[in-house]
Amino acid sequence: MAAAEAEIASEHLVPQLVAQGWPLLEEVAPVAARVVVPLVNDPGRLVDALTRTPQTFVHGNWKLDNLGTDARGRTVLLDWELPGRGAAASDLAWYLAINCRRLPTSKEDAITGYRDALERHGVDTGGWWERQLALCLLGALVQFGWEKALGGYDDELAWWEEWAVRAQPLL
Repeated sequence: MAAAEAEIASEHLVPQLVAQGWPLLEEVAPVAARVVVPLVNDPGRLVDALTRTPQTFVHGNWKLDNLGTDARGRTVLLDWELPGRGAAASDLAWYLAINCRRLPTSKEDAITGYRDALERHGVDTGGWWERQLALCLLGALVQFGWEKALGGYDDELAWWEEWAVRAQPLL
């Protein structure tokens, strides 16, 4: 996207930030970059690995601006522009990546809460959860590693890097 926008001399900010962020990731987090950057250019291995885990209907854009609460206290999802079939943990990974600085709990608590909710509603997560979670968190870094790099190597990027390294053998 950044390269295509540069070719047409686009002045939009996000493509410019993307173009700055990927090379920066290689500087500030070379371990993460070794795992992530090849997948940015060819995500086939990641996609294949994820298709070998359970699939469901996903929202595709879980961010705080797209979440609400109804009168009974249930979560309401807004802005259904990107729905489709995918790994359940992909919505969770997107949520953690996009809302990282605004989360009301730790990432670990959000992960536990999500899995507990699946289990409460009869979804047996045994046998696939850890694999899918690691791959989806890697996928989130493939999508947003450029943005994480713009903040420098901090606790946020270190957390994502750890998950990327953990997921690499699962590809």
